[in-house]
Amino acid sequence: MESFRQLVLFCVFIVTILSQNAVRCATLDDTAKLHTDLFTNYSIKRLPVLNHTDTLNVNISVRLLNIITLDAVTGVFELNFAVGMEWTDYRLAWNSSSYGELTSYHLQPSYVWHPKLFLLTTAEDLETISGSDFIVHLQSTGQMMWLTGKLMKSSCKVDMTHFPTDTQTCTFIITPWGFTPSEVYLSHSSNTVDLQYFSPNGEWDIISTSVEQNTFYEPVISSVEIDITLRRKSTYYMVSLVLPIIIIVIISAAVFMIPISLSSRTSYAIKMCLSFALYNGLISKSIPQVSEPMAGISYFLMMSLIASSLLLLTTIFTVRFNLMESLDEIPKWILVLIRRLKKCCFKSKELNKVDKVTAIEDIEDKYDSESLNREPETEELTLPEVKTFMDMFLFVLSNVIGFIIFIFYFGVYIKL
Repeated sequence: MESFRQLVLFCVFIVTILSQNAVRCATLDDTAKLHTDLFTNYSIKRLPVLNHTDTLNVNISVRLLNIITLDAVTGVFELNFAVGMEWTDYRLAWNSSSYGELTSYHLQPSYVWHPKLFLLTTAEDLETISGSDFIVHLQSTGQMMWLTGKLMKSSCKVDMTHFPTDTQTCTFIITPWGFTPSEVYLSHSSNTVDLQYFSPNGEWDIISTSVEQNTFYEPVISSVEIDITLRRKSTYYMVSLVLPIIIIVIISAAVFMIPISLSSRTSYAIKMCLSFALYNGLISKSIPQVSEPMAGISYFLMMSLIASSLLLLTTIFTVRFNLMESLDEIPKWILVLIRRLKKCCFKSKELNKVDKVTAIEDIEDKYDSESLNREPETEELTLPEVKTFMDMFLFVLSNVIGFIIFIFYFGVYIKL
């Protein structure tokens, strides 16, 4: 019996609590009454400050949604930003118990005073970035919260020196245009851009972001500076631009391995040079056409094209060289050069064959000072040997020059 009585009391208690909550629930009449009481004498032309000497603090938070494009030629950075703003309007505070415990209210921004923010670094007309389509959230304490956004085009200084592994930093400056810092002060709630809702871009990776006060315009207006550092995704450009150039340069040097009797050495060199020039013209359309500073890959293309042209001239020289029928027709400086290179790079087997058992004293007795210091010009050369050595030397030299160009480009202009 006692337990049944306790159960009945518990049910009565629950019903009472629920009834009180039902009574405290705000109705449409409460909302309409609140709207009437708040905006009867409200003016959006006045700053929401109690005294004219007071400063209204507007706190912003920046959210990056997605990157549209970064045009290196025009220097325009296009992206979607969301900017959250918070400020307090003492005129819009109310006692929630008088309006059915209503603690928050949503309304169009046209009903209240709201900060109009402008992008100073815009690449278009100077327009407000806060649109009227975004709802303002009003708390009973008078605190206003407004999340707005817009597709923005900002000017950005682009440095293409290290293209396609370049890193770019673009700066955005946001300000409540028309108000001095003593009237409306713009502050930020975070030192970085919120990337929680960011959609990855196919060409750029975000390296870092920063949000800080901009003091350059401080005497006139209050502003916040937003820096976004981007790194280009270089895989596509390395595979489609740089790698084919390296391949063309390498296979062009193989022209000296073609037998001169086939009469195709010159045509091969011409085809390689023309194909390189044609490819150079095609990929130039994919390279940003910026003069200052010019992309490092432009220098790489220019040096590779010069090397290919010199290779063509050298091929023509070897054809004429192979048509010579005696050593007397070959210039003496070429013969001297070949003898010296042969001595340095391809020493004769007689000088290299040394008996492991022979003592050092026996070697000195066997080769006198004159034989060790003999002039390379005394070595006899044959015409086929000279021609073969010349082809091998030019083949190695072409690859060395190409290797030097690659090392220079990757060492100076490629940032890994």
